[in-house]
Amino acid sequence: MSTSGIITNIQSYSLHDGPGARTVVFLKGCPLKCRWCANPETQHFEIELYRSEIRCMYCKICALSCKNGAVTVADNRIEIDRDKCIKCGACVENCPTEAMTFSGHETTPEEILKEIEKERAYILNSGGGVTFSGGEPLAQSDFLHDAAKLLKDAGYHVAIETCFDVPYENIELCLPYIDLLLVDLKAISPERHKELTGRDNVQILENIKRVYGLKPFIFRIPIIPGQNDISGELEGMAQFISDLDAEARVDLMPYHVLGRVKYENLGRDYGLNETPVPDKDYMNNVLQVFLNQGLNAEIV
Repeated sequence: MSTSGIITNIQSYSLHDGPGARTVVFLKGCPLKCRWCANPETQHFEIELYRSEIRCMYCKICALSCKNGAVTVADNRIEIDRDKCIKCGACVENCPTEAMTFSGHETTPEEILKEIEKERAYILNSGGGVTFSGGEPLAQSDFLHDAAKLLKDAGYHVAIETCFDVPYENIELCLPYIDLLLVDLKAISPERHKELTGRDNVQILENIKRVYGLKPFIFRIPIIPGQNDISGELEGMAQFISDLDAEARVDLMPYHVLGRVKYENLGRDYGLNETPVPDKDYMNNVLQVFLNQGLNAEIV
């Protein structure tokens, strides 16, 4: 019998997570806590209460439903005491606009395959497949192994988006059923990486060195002004990649603020409110750093 895992959602028709049209499965939980994370709902491993400010009509039914006093109304605002919340689901079940939801639910590989099969013709005709993202999909390695194997057996191209900050055994377990690795590289110095993500990158760099060349591999570098573009970080990342493969593919991903509202919905602070979105000239200068190393780099 296959394992179960926790995912946040399954997103169809993605064009930026591997070749062709992709269905992306977002797994919950990540060892890193990147300051700029666009999917903060996938950071924690446990299921969380998620409140959408946009959908809320302040009917106060959630507060009336909560028997533990975790949801209250103050100054015409809905306040959630997440220490008191026991995730009983009363506010979610009774919310008429679905402003209250749970981020994360348990599922099985078979249920994932059943959902993806609804779009089988579209996915395969486009040359696409399924991409596991997160969070960190390799953190749920047993579940990822079973799901990836099931999808491969069903004829799907399987990719994963990963930070690689997991024990090598997790990677080794899943690698036979992975067709493409999309590996994030966020900083090169261990000290700066820890400042930005909460953990150093020693395990990440070692895993990259061990795995590179075993499967098709794309480096994905988020470009965050004032964060990972200082003190030679960009040059260091370019050199590290070039030392592995002088013609490696590198996707440079400009910082954006599309995930900022999610932090408020989860009751968290967003730490990069003053960080500017990079313009075209800035990104072209960054691109040149990687092209100067002969790398197959582009802005995505």
